[in-house]
Amino acid sequence: MSERILIIGGSSYIGSNLYEELNENHDVLFTYNTKLPQRISQKGKAVRLDITSPDCFNALEGEKFSTIIWSSQAPNYSQDLKNYQSLLEVNVLGLQKTLEFARLNSVKKFIYLSSGSIYKTPSNSAPLSEDSDITRDSFYGYSKYVGEQICEHYSSDTMQVCSLRLFTVYGPKQQNKLFPNIIQKIRLGKEIILNQKKGLVFTSIYIKDLVNIIHNLIKRDFKNNYSLFNTSSDEVLDLSLLCDIISKKIGKKSIIKNAEGAVSYLISNNEALKKLIPELKFEPVEKAIDSMLCESTCVE
Repeated sequence: MSERILIIGGSSYIGSNLYEELNENHDVLFTYNTKLPQRISQKGKAVRLDITSPDCFNALEGEKFSTIIWSSQAPNYSQDLKNYQSLLEVNVLGLQKTLEFARLNSVKKFIYLSSGSIYKTPSNSAPLSEDSDITRDSFYGYSKYVGEQICEHYSSDTMQVCSLRLFTVYGPKQQNKLFPNIIQKIRLGKEIILNQKKGLVFTSIYIKDLVNIIHNLIKRDFKNNYSLFNTSSDEVLDLSLLCDIISKKIGKKSIIKNAEGAVSYLISNNEALKKLIPELKFEPVEKAIDSMLCESTCVE
């Protein structure tokens, strides 16, 4: 059955991929603040909306939606006090305004894209579950955690709310993130510095798998008024292994420099999500990287 869906932050990497997939079977409208993504600018149903403006939702007056997806993000989220106001205006106050719009307009489902960065960094490879300790140190991570609390407050018998804690999203056409940055460094023969020859041990989520998960959530009952899920594949990687995979596919050896710092861990326990969606399958990282390399070669 076709749904009317609103994507807040449709010009983001995740938002634009969501739009391209969901628009095939649903009536989708997305918001943007600065500019439209080039690949959907011609066919997209879009509304320019500055989520920091007090009356921003006047632009959607009279519109009705069954589902709203929050994919918006503060433009500056590095650990710097000069970015704190932006984090609050978008990740906290902007989210609250969107939830209030959803409540007043009888939206049935609200999907909030949170982050695995909300967790306190563990000192070992034990997977993080949804009840693991939350960090208070990361400005960005804590703003996402506060957003989750607001989402829970707004959940009700008439509006189910689901928060997804995303772990290292990657995929074709992505820029300035972990996977594309490593691909670029290997191609250019640049040095990659890794603590203990591993750097980071982590789980990730391929963009097409994430879009599939969200599409599944739109179609099914969350079972609770408020739900919270770690969102990643089962595959555990370290950066050295990722470099090896990319190097073999590119045909160019990665230049790794060992550093003496501690290895970082960010490994998700995704059992709760797989229990809700038992049929869930994930693209193997090696196959997903093939798609990324093919896309970047075509762009070049």
